[in-house]
Amino acid sequence: MYRILCFTSCLLLFAACGERQPAEPDVLPEDSANPPGSNEYCFSYAKEKNTVSLNYVAEGDSITGELFFDYYEKDANTGTVSGIRRGDTLFLNYLFDSEGVTSEREVVFLVTDSTAREGYGMMRQEGERMVFDNPQDLRFSDSFTLQAIPCD
Repeated sequence: MYRILCFTSCLLLFAACGERQPAEPDVLPEDSANPPGSNEYCFSYAKEKNTVSLNYVAEGDSITGELFFDYYEKDANTGTVSGIRRGDTLFLNYLFDSEGVTSEREVVFLVTDSTAREGYGMMRQEGERMVFDNPQDLRFSDSFTLQAIPCD
């Protein structure tokens, strides 16, 4: 009887430990850098003389914030971002200054597991703005993975 009880208990335990359900697709992951209930998110990358930072506020699916790129031996640029969140992906318009010239381009970030990775793909000029030809074909960089950091 004892063996049957132990066997049944083990079966129930294994059944209860099934696969975890994935997070809701329209909810960004919570992390220790972002206090629960906060709508402010900050990410940073600093390595080998390259620096990238993304700070934004989410109001529902609407995103506004700041983005900064400083790649070694290239012109730094800093500006504002605004756009929307679809699932774990941010589709943003980046209005920035570089070398005294104001420019505008589309940027996309995949935000998962306390990281943000920028999307890359073919772009085209649309009016005064650079946009992705095929957003569904973007590749997300592993080279410059931004880590979630506490927002100041």
